[in-house]
Amino acid sequence: MSQSGKNPAGCRQTWREFGLCALLLLVVLVVLFRDGFPADRTVFANDGPLGLISSAWARVPAAFTGVWQDTNWLGNGGGIAQPNINGLLETLVSPLVYSKIFALFTIFFLGLGAWFCFKQWKFPAPVCVLGGLAAALNGDFFANSCWGVGTQQICFGLNFVALGLLADESSSKRWVRVVLAGFAVGLGVSEGFDNGALFSLVVAAYVI
Repeated sequence: MSQSGKNPAGCRQTWREFGLCALLLLVVLVVLFRDGFPADRTVFANDGPLGLISSAWARVPAAFTGVWQDTNWLGNGGGIAQPNINGLLETLVSPLVYSKIFALFTIFFLGLGAWFCFKQWKFPAPVCVLGGLAAALNGDFFANSCWGVGTQQICFGLNFVALGLLADESSSKRWVRVVLAGFAVGLGVSEGFDNGALFSLVVAAYVI
């Protein structure tokens, strides 16, 4: 059978493995964060409490062009909201919904990024799924998201994606993978800032 004849079956298998990992992650995370779903509750976030993100100055898309943080007294310049994955999530949902799902979403994203990386490195399917779960539930990553700095986990997930894209050195379109990996690393910097910058050096060292 030609290689092209094998691709559809392989693609279906990959999607099944992806779906299994995503489903397991969702089940575990929904159980862990279930107390934040009722209408009169939300998930704790030290660095982004509901009251703060509900402020007019913090609302997107207006914050993409500049922020004047006037919660206390006259206020001060707060830079701009970043047009990245977190910014997209803020745009799509209300502050209340965002506060309920932010930690769950960032951990879920990290887990899928890790799964993708291990899959591209051609580990067996069980290893990829368990690796995704292990990364998502890692005590450091999980605790940071629960503390309210989940953008770090988005950053780490993007770096997993970058390393996965760089895994295949024999591809005839490797340059496309390298460009996409660079995009993922750059997007990670916009999410994780100093953490993203440090991780970009690690990915660069791997490439070199």
